[in-house]
Amino acid sequence: MRSRGKSRRYCLPWGLVGALALVTCAAAIAGAFGAASKSRAPRPLAAFGPPTGFGGYRSSGSVDEISAQWRIPVVLRSSRPGYAVTWIGAQSHDDSGPFIQLGSYSYLPPHSSSPDPANAGPFYGIFWSDTEHHFEAVPIARLMHAGDLIAFQMSRNASGWMLTVHNQTFGWTRSFEVHYGADGSYNQGEWLEEDPASAIVTTTDAPFPDTSTVTFERLRLNGRAPKLSFSHAQALSTLGGVYLIPTHVNHDGFALEPATGPARQFLSDADTLDSRLYPLVEYFLFGHTRTGLSLPRMEADAAHSYARFADQLVSQSWPTFDRVLVRQIEHSSRRLGAKPSTWEDLTPPISPVSVQRILVPENLRLDTNRLRTKLGLPPI
Repeated sequence: MRSRGKSRRYCLPWGLVGALALVTCAAAIAGAFGAASKSRAPRPLAAFGPPTGFGGYRSSGSVDEISAQWRIPVVLRSSRPGYAVTWIGAQSHDDSGPFIQLGSYSYLPPHSSSPDPANAGPFYGIFWSDTEHHFEAVPIARLMHAGDLIAFQMSRNASGWMLTVHNQTFGWTRSFEVHYGADGSYNQGEWLEEDPASAIVTTTDAPFPDTSTVTFERLRLNGRAPKLSFSHAQALSTLGGVYLIPTHVNHDGFALEPATGPARQFLSDADTLDSRLYPLVEYFLFGHTRTGLSLPRMEADAAHSYARFADQLVSQSWPTFDRVLVRQIEHSSRRLGAKPSTWEDLTPPISPVSVQRILVPENLRLDTNRLRTKLGLPPI
């Protein structure tokens, strides 16, 4: 769930998979069951890579109607506690533009939070949210169990948006009008699985549970099947080490499958580097950092992080056809780590695009995208 607006979050420039959120904004997935966690909103990529916490597809172009159906993901018996949110949404690329979403949550609370283990969950439900509600989730229905096949539809009209939820397993429907955003410009449609953030402004996402495979079906945009290529996709990266890769769209649907082998290895490596670069990126974007570290210290840490990333890449096993690209990425990373003194001449705040060019030059970005393609990962 999520959103946009003044609290909109910025992406880390490395994002070979999705970094830490510098600023997160969004909707709570937990409002329907009394929790306070909030998620961040997706935004057009302004830096090198996508933020952590989102996996699925985004479309570009006018959005007046968007829909899909999916079975509510089941929290597995062996899962750790956590939140998983599945939703469709429409928003504007403009930072101050509107946002609205409709979806479901799967939630397993910590056992210690319930005095009665029998009532400790998991819990499932349906919600909606928008900018006017400050991205707080508005509950629609609690579900008795997971696995229900539910169709979600959002249609804009003269008064705002008509939201419809149809439970095809049990045959009930909820439909209501939201008087919001009728005159707004919506140019991004979304079909996403999300690991919510733990707060509106945070560097930490909430724990993410292990669930059954999420499969979006019957994707529709303005009454038609959207034309989505793999370049519109984004892998879901969580700070807890769960990585999900969207399949190519087939028969108007796609699934989010667990990353395995070299693909998972690469996502994990990139995630680690992103988290280490976080303080420096925050400083470049905003002129300050919550860590309180000095610029020379952050530059030294970044140089060390690039070197560790390079060492990590060359110490791992990669398919033979990927080794040349891995070596090129390693060499580029070492060169970046060797010139932190050039960053001292930069005066923040600097635009996300400029931060991207500073920390991830074009040749490095192209090499990582070539490697991602070979590993079956969406580009960044």
